[in-house]
This record gives sequence, structure tokens and C-alpha cells, in this order.
Amino acid sequence: MSSPTSRPTVQRPQRRLVVVVAALAVASLSCSTVSQQLVPQLTPVPAQPSIDGTTPAAPPESSGLGADEIGPLQIEGGPTIASPREARIAIEAQEVEDLRRLAPENDDYTIDDLNTVPGLLRYTIELDRDRKSLLFYGWCATSPDLLEQNLRSMKIEFVVAEQVVPEDQLLIARSEEIDSSSGETLVCQSYYLVLSDWPEGETTAAVNIDFTESVYDGMADYGPGLQEMVFTITR
Repeated sequence: MSSPTSRPTVQRPQRRLVVVVAALAVASLSCSTVSQQLVPQLTPVPAQPSIDGTTPAAPPESSGLGADEIGPLQIEGGPTIASPREARIAIEAQEVEDLRRLAPENDDYTIDDLNTVPGLLRYTIELDRDRKSLLFYGWCATSPDLLEQNLRSMKIEFVVAEQVVPEDQLLIARSEEIDSSSGETLVCQSYYLVLSDWPEGETTAAVNIDFTESVYDGMADYGPGLQEMVFTITR
């Protein structure tokens, strides 16, 4: 693995780049800190107005995010990606396992490794059976406006078996959490994929975050540059 290049001009406190595993009731928060907390709620990102200016009705509470007609996606040569509705149900039912927690490298990366942009993080996972797995990314800022501003300068892309996953296949949600060092409430937007039906052999997956310009989350600066999280899954 190539060593990430740090930005020595930035003094990073103990918590910055937040990678969120959130569920409505039960999943723990996994982030750049060593602490684990419960996220109390997962709020759907509001539906965007359509071309005629009307806003679509919100989907039923049990449906997750996105339209219900979005079904699972079978990746050629790879696993099956659940629909946003199925992903939310699986997370609520505690049926998913975080791919990072299955990788030995997860315990080796430091806070600075996770916070470095540009940077490269590699994870290797061996599955002894098929299981529903969670691939995710999240970003937090100190206010909703700042979060929106940050996200406009971040291109977030999920790739599974060399295929870019369409954005409407992702479960996207907002949540709030308390920063463990400052006690400040952070606003977070998270992106989730639930994968199953892993094929025999080796499958690669990646989350690529392209910081097209430097962003400030209310606590520190990041980027510009590409942060890559690359997963090699063997079954």
C-alpha cells in the first residue's frame, strides 16, 4: 500500500473524517475515533422537486430511501446489491456485517490514516460463507449549511467488481451525532450499500471520494485530492 501523504499545515484534532454505520435502532457508529456510539435515528434525505416544481410524496416509513420500484442490482461477475428499501430493512434487522470490521487492517489504521486526503486505505476480507455485508461512507460537519457546502466539493463513487454503482441504488440518509472531543453536535450524511450473493473467488470493491477542492468541515481542512478505500473480498 502506498503511504498516504499528510498535509503538515493542518492540525487535526482527534476526530474528523467520520465513517458512519447508522441504523434506526441498533447499529453502532464506526468512525475515525476508537469509540463506538449508538446513532438514535436515520433521517431520509428530502425528496428533490421534480421538473414541474412539485415535490414527490415521501415514501412510506418502512420503505427506506428512494422509490420503492428500485429493485436489487446484480453485478456481473460480482455480488447482488440490495435496493435502498431492502438495505434499510436489513440494517434495522441487524442482518449486515461491516466489511471493515471483517478486515485485519481495520485495527492497524490510525486516526491520521483515516483523516488523510489524498490517501489510500486497503482492506482484505475472507468470507467463509455468503453473508449480507455493509459497504458505506459518511461525512460530517458542524452545521447543515456547511455539510451541503462540503458535499458540493466531494464526488463520492462506489465501485463493485469494476462497475460504478448508480447513485439511486444507494441508501442515503442524514443523522446527527455528538463529537466525543468537543461535545458539539455534528450533522452527517451517509451512503450505504448492502451486498450479498458473493461469488466464489475474489471480488474487489471501492469507495472513492474525490475532493475537487479543499473543504472545511467546521473543524479542519481536507483535500483537494482523492481518498480511496479499496476492498478485496475472497470467498
